Amino acid sequence: MTTEEAMRYSDLRFWAIQHFSNILFVAILCTIGNMLIQRVPLSYKKFRYSALYFGISSVAIIISVSLFALRN
Repeated sequence: MTTEEAMRYSDLRFWAIQHFSNILFVAILCTIGNMLIQRVPLSYKKFRYSALYFGISSVAIIISVSLFALRN
């Protein structure tokens, strides 16, 4: 199936395009957050960075799943 054909169907578009791009975005965001957490010596800043980066990643996953569920 080509990309043009996958864009016509919401299920295929989600699994072929949106799922991959969301996973890639969340993985990059978590990796950046993890690198920053390891470099900071103060524990309250570590908790702040982890809440920020992993929280944004979790919200991105929840939004992606909920948008897919609402479309169907």
